[in-house]
Amino acid sequence: MQIDTSKIRLAQRVLDEVKSLLRKVTPRKGYLPTPLSLNMYSNGREQGYAITLWQGGGKSVRWLFSEHRNSDRIVVYFGTGMFDLTDEEYREAAFFDTPQEAAKAIVSHIRELVR
Repeated sequence: MQIDTSKIRLAQRVLDEVKSLLRKVTPRKGYLPTPLSLNMYSNGREQGYAITLWQGGGKSVRWLFSEHRNSDRIVVYFGTGMFDLTDEEYREAAFFDTPQEAAKAIVSHIRELVR
């Protein structure tokens, strides 16, 4: 018996790249002064991951990424709410052709916020 992971395969590749880049660009091999958490992301046909950066005081920012529902491209949404994305956040989605490009954009944004 096999478990089909094709829905999240591309998102998993992005996540692997994010973790690899964070190990390379942070001073102490992946340590960040602000905690990140990882959750699943699901919106209809989009299945992937959500990385949340906790900023204190109940505030957080999130990057949600998956294979886009209507293409083979990777979509990354950036949100500041605790739960659902706003319509504007959905419209401002970023699209990438490779897991490396998506991961680089996510890690770059994390680094900007954590400085």
